Amino acid sequence: MNPHLAALMEAFISGTDRSKHIAQQIEGLLDELDASDDSVSELQDALASYQPGGGPLMFDEVAVLRLMKTISASY
Repeated sequence: MNPHLAALMEAFISGTDRSKHIAQQIEGLLDELDASDDSVSELQDALASYQPGGGPLMFDEVAVLRLMKTISASY
């Protein structure tokens, strides 16, 4: 995994930064991982619809965090 991607994911997972901006950065960098991995695609979809605090048709921190921890542990 790209060290920059790993650092951004760690910041999100630890709670240091769960902003929309960091989610967008992570979403873009996930393209470097295995495109055939469904969990990567699922996380990208969640990040594309991420809004801190959630909202109608949006993913909140809890949903994204669950998916991100799975990816972080796999790579």
